Amino acid sequence: MKIVHVITSLDDGGAEAVLFRTIQNLPEDEHIVVSLLGLGKYGKLLQSIGIEVIDLEMTNVGRKLTAVFRLTRLLGLIAPDTIQTWMYHADFVGGVAARMAGVNNVVWGLHNSLVSLKGNPWSRFAMIRLNGVLSYLVPDRILCCSESALLAHQSIGYNKRKLVFIPNGYPVDIFRPNENARFAIRAEFGLGETDVVLGMVARLDPQKDHVNLLDALVLLKEAHPFKCLLVGKGLEQNSRLLVEIESRELVQDVILVGPRSDVQGIMNALDICVNASFTESFPNALCEAMACGTPCVVTDVGDSAMIVGDTGWVVPPRSPEKLAAALILAVEALPDPARQDSARQRIVEKFSIEHISRDYRMLWSADIL
Repeated sequence: MKIVHVITSLDDGGAEAVLFRTIQNLPEDEHIVVSLLGLGKYGKLLQSIGIEVIDLEMTNVGRKLTAVFRLTRLLGLIAPDTIQTWMYHADFVGGVAARMAGVNNVVWGLHNSLVSLKGNPWSRFAMIRLNGVLSYLVPDRILCCSESALLAHQSIGYNKRKLVFIPNGYPVDIFRPNENARFAIRAEFGLGETDVVLGMVARLDPQKDHVNLLDALVLLKEAHPFKCLLVGKGLEQNSRLLVEIESRELVQDVILVGPRSDVQGIMNALDICVNASFTESFPNALCEAMACGTPCVVTDVGDSAMIVGDTGWVVPPRSPEKLAAALILAVEALPDPARQDSARQRIVEKFSIEHISRDYRMLWSADIL
């Protein structure tokens, strides 16, 4: 098959990572990737494995207004079998252009569970609602990366007959227990093998609720010493976050790391991975940590509880007291080889990229083969 993927951007993010991994695991098909906003991290990675990447450069009003027509012309030249779009703006631009170009198989991708105005900027909220109307006309199927995303979009009027759930997939041969990586990352940050190391891998975003985690760490500190790595875009020496850390007297306990390309190493260095968000869809960080044998403490948002199962701890969102109580239990359970093994096994059995990429391919070929 010839598949064109249309994605809003190729910066460091969850949907972008899934796109890259899925393409990488389906070499029998021809893939072309169209980004609305630049090449970013994953554009360069895709090019490095021989994938053609096209940037529509929607950087100003004029180019935004002509994006659908430019993409329509491009699709007419490529003549793909299937269009797979990723995220709301790409769903709109890619979906409309595909229909104008006469493409018969259009699959939208939804990677978000928060569909209300609260927590979304006006532009995104307007696109969410517009796409809800277009869901009856444009896509053949709508792929949701989480059950929570499927239910959320169904509740606001998306065409429920087209909604399909396929979870994200992970390369378990890369994300695996690695003692050498554990020692190297800990040495980099001056951490010893006996130190209790927590971590949250998430970009700086209100939805990730770093403040909730910091409030929980204040309570954890009363019970156990620890170090906490905060990894993700926007976290490197962020002045606002530094103020929050200093006001809680956590300067010696929290390390702002920023974005990393060696997330598998980070996950191996952690004793416990934390997700403190108040909204999620299908958080990649949890699966990556568990595949490395790192147990997780998570808030009960999106598909987090389903991912963790009985291998970790689940607490309500926006409750630092309950988050702290779970962290204390997790620290006191260390080390727990049985829990580590069960965490990895759960990802291997349910969410390996080999299995998930085949589900994608079956969805793309439904109207072709």
